[in-house]
Amino acid sequence: PYTEYVTMGGVVGLGQVDVGDNAVDGRTLGVGQWGTNLYVSTQVAEDVCQNVWGVPAQVADIEFVEEGNTLIDGSDDGDVGSRGQRKFQL
Repeated sequence: PYTEYVTMGGVVGLGQVDVGDNAVDGRTLGVGQWGTNLYVSTQVAEDVCQNVWGVPAQVADIEFVEEGNTLIDGSDDGDVGSRGQRKFQL
């Protein structure tokens, strides 16, 4: 098990493209999200992201704090944890 945090950069939309006069010739498009940074809590997770999925990831100290009724993104000031990795408290 591991924890991950993704900085989301954008969303791609849904639609249909006609490629001919016949309704069967249409193509349906999908919806997805685009992340700009993926942080994971273990080295194994980083290795799997990079070597299996081809997704760049970075190991970071990630802590989710459950208090209050809102989600607040952690600091972007480059906090570094005890292992020399990015540190997030969310």
